[in-house]
Amino acid sequence: MPASMPRTQLIDFLPDIYRSFLPGFFEQPMAEERHATCASCPMCPPAEPDLPPDAYFNPSTKCCTFFPALANYSVGGLLIADTGEGAEGARRVRARIAARIGVTPAGVLPPARVLLLQRASRQAFGRAESLVCPYLDRERGACTVWAHREAECATWFCKHNQGADGRAFWKQLRDYLVLVHVTLSTWTMRELGIDAERIAAGFGPRIDSLDARDLDDRPPRDDEYLAMWGHWAGREEAFYRAAFDLVRGLDRSRFEALVGIDHTIALDRLQRRHATLRSPRLPDRLVRNPALRAHVLPDGSRVFASEDAGETTHLRRELVRLLDLFDGQLTNDEVKAKVLAQTGVRVGDSFLLALYQHRILIAP
Repeated sequence: MPASMPRTQLIDFLPDIYRSFLPGFFEQPMAEERHATCASCPMCPPAEPDLPPDAYFNPSTKCCTFFPALANYSVGGLLIADTGEGAEGARRVRARIAARIGVTPAGVLPPARVLLLQRASRQAFGRAESLVCPYLDRERGACTVWAHREAECATWFCKHNQGADGRAFWKQLRDYLVLVHVTLSTWTMRELGIDAERIAAGFGPRIDSLDARDLDDRPPRDDEYLAMWGHWAGREEAFYRAAFDLVRGLDRSRFEALVGIDHTIALDRLQRRHATLRSPRLPDRLVRNPALRAHVLPDGSRVFASEDAGETTHLRRELVRLLDLFDGQLTNDEVKAKVLAQTGVRVGDSFLLALYQHRILIAP
């Protein structure tokens, strides 16, 4: 992530184009994910690793092993900002448009073969050189399309201040943004005269029926391409710029008129996730999570890792022993009293909340 002004509100985490029309909810406070530091990636192997080698990311790719689907208006924004810092992103997008691979009125999409690999090899994320993002400037370690990044890139963090609750919130925001992307790109296609039947058929590749062109990363046949683009064929850049102009002209009232009840439901779910972060609730009784993986270190301490090994928590040996006292039968206050009587150690609710949010302790 490029250096920028401090982010204190939720809207600060999203591309600027959304500032003028997303609901007022996005002005809610939002803390930076302080453990997900791109400059010193916590997912790359340290000098003295705590986890097996395959738990870490490839330092030359980090998390940029994902091919984003750029909505049509996002592509237009990149093409318009084609000087200064935006020049390299515009150049790379133009090269993809010229190649005609994944170039659709909905946006510039991942090639079918890459999409298949992404979906079928999740364990390779952050590790496979063959999946590195085409918009990553590897010499500078910088994203060239960051100003108009899509939902996954805007909301993905390798670690979260509030563990599983944080991860659930950002995933919910990703789903919300995908809905916004689809709605706005569909609206702009209709406004710009793309055939309604073609819009309804969709533009994403069918990865369950790939042909030789898909596997070889070749563009569609000329007749297919012309049928998809209609009178805009050969003027794709102009189309994308026009889509961007339409979206940046939106205000909240016009946006709300476009998005409908699906957006309302998605926003309700997002608000609920955010409320969990702002006012977390600790269950009255807790039990050690039997499904969580633990890596034992030579000193007897343990590193607990989530399913994707992104969230890790290091606990000293004496703290690990305390976990077994949480059996789901005693209340938290009863366990804290027991610990104090046996060890003289006072266990605070903030410590228990951190163990719960990282799902080391869970509700029975």
